[in-house]
Amino acid sequence: MKERLDPEILALFDDVILAQGFPLDDIPKARAFYTKNREALGSAPETPAHLDLFVVNLETYDQASIELRIAKPKKIGPHPCILWMHGGGYVMGEARFDDALLLAFADQLGAVAASVEYRLAPEFPFPTPLEDAYSALKYLSSESKSLDINPMCMAIGGASAGGGMAAALALLARDRDFQPLRGQALLYPMLDEKNTNPSSYNHLKHFVWNCENNKVAWDAYVPGDKSNISPYAAPIHAKNFEGLPPAFIPTGSLDLFLDENISYARALIDAGIPAELHVFPGACHAFNGFFPNTQVAKRCNASLFDFFRRVLG
Repeated sequence: MKERLDPEILALFDDVILAQGFPLDDIPKARAFYTKNREALGSAPETPAHLDLFVVNLETYDQASIELRIAKPKKIGPHPCILWMHGGGYVMGEARFDDALLLAFADQLGAVAASVEYRLAPEFPFPTPLEDAYSALKYLSSESKSLDINPMCMAIGGASAGGGMAAALALLARDRDFQPLRGQALLYPMLDEKNTNPSSYNHLKHFVWNCENNKVAWDAYVPGDKSNISPYAAPIHAKNFEGLPPAFIPTGSLDLFLDENISYARALIDAGIPAELHVFPGACHAFNGFFPNTQVAKRCNASLFDFFRRVLG
């Protein structure tokens, strides 16, 4: 399987600390390991003089307080807005690791870009993380004037678990009659709790995320019986895709989520939703984050920015 990797990724693969993988049997330890290695990938980005990067606290549906990291142009708007959800299997990750991405959205797209510090499972299982994301979406809309946002020009996105959350948030926002979203960018999204697709097992077993970790993460996010799991938790089970925003779904040919990503794109297409599915040959899970300087990662990231540029006008 390893020989099927993109040549540039293969050349770097063994040098990436995360390539050794890690078990989730001790989630606090896994969180510390994940954070250490994410920090090793690069220092915190500098904020360009023409942009602002700041943190606000917002109240959630259950009267808790969470952080929302925001990057925005200093230039007078109103600006389009992107809400981003970080990855980490719903059990790990921090919004700060996407600061560079937020700044790039603000710089290249002229957007107000935000990343929500949603609460993590197993301490906070579904629906709390999703409700945190919805609270962030409502905050950006209700504070649109003070944040210089065009509330009718908003899009969402995320990677891995964050991509699954973005898909769920699009469903939830539609069903709660939130104003129409312009687009949803679902990067190799985590959509299906069943963990039974062929690609769940036919992948690089020791690269960050495997079917064993996936099962632990789903059990943390949705503990107990999953026979009637909500589509807001696992969007692959949604029955109605009408009225959803255009979607951009990139994944790798060696991603364990390949099959569920293809199935979700097909469901959107069958419902008449404009959906772009990009399968990058030789790419593993989270390839554009861990190997950003490879050509395949650059193509993926360029396609992401092009998607937002088109849907946000």
